[in-house]
Amino acid sequence: VKGLYKGMGVPLITVGFQNSLFFGFYETFQRQFQPKQENESLKYSTILKCTTLSAMVQSVPASISELFKIQMQTNRKKKVNISWVNSLIYKNIGIKGYFLGFSSTVLREVPALSIYLLFYEYFTRFKFSLINKDDYNKHQTPYSFLNVQINHQKNNHHARFIQLFLVGGISGSLSWFFTAPFDVIKSRLQSDNLQNLKYKNIFYCIKCIYQEGGVKSFMKGGGMSALRAFPVNGVTLSVYTTLLCWNKYLID
Repeated sequence: VKGLYKGMGVPLITVGFQNSLFFGFYETFQRQFQPKQENESLKYSTILKCTTLSAMVQSVPASISELFKIQMQTNRKKKVNISWVNSLIYKNIGIKGYFLGFSSTVLREVPALSIYLLFYEYFTRFKFSLINKDDYNKHQTPYSFLNVQINHQKNNHHARFIQLFLVGGISGSLSWFFTAPFDVIKSRLQSDNLQNLKYKNIFYCIKCIYQEGGVKSFMKGGGMSALRAFPVNGVTLSVYTTLLCWNKYLID
């Protein structure tokens, strides 16, 4: 049974840091691009800009941690740990080895997180009746949705949490499904034999994947990734939003 959890030590150690890094930069960039008019909500293009910049920052630890995880999972040695993988990377490739698959990670993270937060923002604003459109436009930015949520939290502590979970889950599943090809490319690059690299660059990797099974090869595991993303992203954004609401409420 423990074989099913092989390589999970690295994600468990780094996932909290990655999420904190992304959302921390996301909030910072939102403040930087805050509209001059207080009653003006953030445009979707601004949200996209903030997400893109934050995703690029988050891609650094995400790429390195996933490289370690994949190498631990695909190596046939019985006793494989973080220290062993670290030595293998540095000995065979050097410092640049830690960034193996980084470009494909960026290509995955930027559109994935952009789709994720754009859909989330759209659904929470108007589609799932989480807030009223007129109420939304009355509040200050960049926390229009957050300010309205505080008013709900004062009267109902848990009714909105399930809705936030559903919206976050749907947004996450959509983002992972549409970016599955980039994840396939990244995984192939990072699972390569570090002692004798087969894929010299991302373009050659894409060519090899296509020759093996055509276009459908790029969607391998897309359904499972989308299924896994639902609970993970549902919990992440619902907890994140709820904590922001209460933090702002306590400060105010």
